[in-house]
Amino acid sequence: MSELLHPLTEAILAEAPVNAQRVVFLFFAALPLWLFSTVLFDVVHWSLHWMARSPWRLLRFLGGLHQAHHEFFGADLQTHGDYRFRNMVLHIVPEFGPQVLFSFALMLCSLQLGMATLALQTLIFVRIVLQGGNDAYHRPIDVLTAYPRRWLGTARYHALHHLYPHSYFSAYVLVFDRLLGTACDLEARRFGVVGGQSDFGREVALAIGRSSVHPVVDLDSAPSLDALKRIDVLMLLDTAEGPLSQSRWLDGCRTLSQERKRPLEVWLAVPEHSHEWNGLVSKWALASGVIFRSFELPSGPQPLAPEIAAQRTLSLARRDRSGFLLNGNSARLAARFDQLIGR
Repeated sequence: MSELLHPLTEAILAEAPVNAQRVVFLFFAALPLWLFSTVLFDVVHWSLHWMARSPWRLLRFLGGLHQAHHEFFGADLQTHGDYRFRNMVLHIVPEFGPQVLFSFALMLCSLQLGMATLALQTLIFVRIVLQGGNDAYHRPIDVLTAYPRRWLGTARYHALHHLYPHSYFSAYVLVFDRLLGTACDLEARRFGVVGGQSDFGREVALAIGRSSVHPVVDLDSAPSLDALKRIDVLMLLDTAEGPLSQSRWLDGCRTLSQERKRPLEVWLAVPEHSHEWNGLVSKWALASGVIFRSFELPSGPQPLAPEIAAQRTLSLARRDRSGFLLNGNSARLAARFDQLIGR
């Protein structure tokens, strides 16, 4: 045994002497590498859900194994102990696997750094096992509030994946969801639109209708604030009447968000470079309890065609983005990618 360990020890010491300062350096260097390794499982996570919907029986079987995790922590956002062991074997252990492979690959470049990353991964894995799968991301939630829109994932963000299993795959960093366009669910949520009679509004409603299993609710014909109780996403797409007309809807969302068990989301389309709307957008960008997105509609002598503006709006929403011009590079590239994958 000592003969096997001796070359390994020499390889570790060959990089730099292992002392207290070196250990601290390796720990902090391993943190971003651990976060990157979790993105590898985000890819596996998405793949399992994709396989579960495959026409091929073998792929459906492999993808279906992941269902044990959703049975353990269900769409009611409660844990179910009967599935604890299956969740451990079919989810927690496979989640650990890609991270270990990443650390082994890292050891080819730096043995010390690879081992430090593996040690951090193992500590977190052991802690989750000792908690029986009830880590910070999988504890009962009675009222789900809006998540902070940052690049780091939170328990509130991950809970949306258990509500809408075909979106929100990222765990600790949102890189995968924002690149692939799975950071906003269009399929299972209920959408309501104000301004659906405008050309842009009609195109957005049609695009949502092609993605969602629920019909889009026309709030122009039912302007009562009670209608907000029937939707998950409010789209304010007609800016012709000015900010005051939309404030009524936004204030209604703020009140309703205190009664809901799931966060309400608001999309607001505003004219490009409009100072009139700046105060309202700034106020709601920081509002708690509501997931808020604003999109600037290009103006001028050559505005975007309504169908292109609608497509780019949805592409940005899928990536949890807002505040970008619809004729900007981000929106154009995102929309082109969505076209390539058939959205």
